[in-house]
Amino acid sequence: TASTTTLTVMVAYAVGTHQFATTASFSDLINNPNDASVHCNFAFPADALNSGAMVAMSVYATTKASVIVDAPLPTGKLGANTFYNFSFTNADTKSAITSFDKPITLTFFYSDSDISGIDENTMVPYRWDGTSWSALTGYTVDTAANKVTLSTQNFSTFALLGAAPD
Repeated sequence: TASTTTLTVMVAYAVGTHQFATTASFSDLINNPNDASVHCNFAFPADALNSGAMVAMSVYATTKASVIVDAPLPTGKLGANTFYNFSFTNADTKSAITSFDKPITLTFFYSDSDISGIDENTMVPYRWDGTSWSALTGYTVDTAANKVTLSTQNFSTFALLGAAPD
């Protein structure tokens, strides 16, 4: 009897791993090596976790095509070509950390080619919650600098979504 196995391959532009104490501030970025202007800066304030736990972080920049197979975009929305996934574990207990006690600042830089076909004025940052994309609030879009900045306490996969120009 023959059996079938399904293999899912995630294509990542870049992968970054960090370990840091949440008692001190920490910041870094992850680049899309195919386009130097496309990257995500992340900044953690001191005491991001009240426990002060040491955190192991994994972040990767990946293609839209590799994400939307399992996480389809909302109807009528188009996505930038670069998506970002963040995951965290307590470095000591190895338990997953899905939220922080203080907001973390994320700044997504994009290029015109990264958002090709999207009306820049309609862009909104979204986060995948495991079943659907949720639009985030409290963000700013700076179209002159090609960046979107937000603060969040919850993490998973992030994307810049928008509508086609009229």
